[in-house]
Amino acid sequence: MNKSDLFATMEAKIERARDLPANNEGVDLVFKPGERGSSTELGKNEGSASASARVRNVFGGAETFTANSSLGTTTKRAFRASLVTPLTSDLDKFAELAAR
Repeated sequence: MNKSDLFATMEAKIERARDLPANNEGVDLVFKPGERGSSTELGKNEGSASASARVRNVFGGAETFTANSSLGTTTKRAFRASLVTPLTSDLDKFAELAAR
């Protein structure tokens, strides 16, 4: 769960089992994740403007979509967008599709 970068916090605790088939000695392991949110930033500096956005878990598979755009007097126009997605279920390998 930490490799996915989807959660800001993760709390785990052991509770007495709630299911009927469990005997008196059964336990449940309960995870309480604190989901990391998406972000958007806007800025204006010395005749230029910029905007950035990041959306996590776009399609429910630990993907991250990021977009940046800026325009101004020094940099006429710039844009970059990328989609990063895991290639394996153990989240050890990722692929990135980017456009500029």
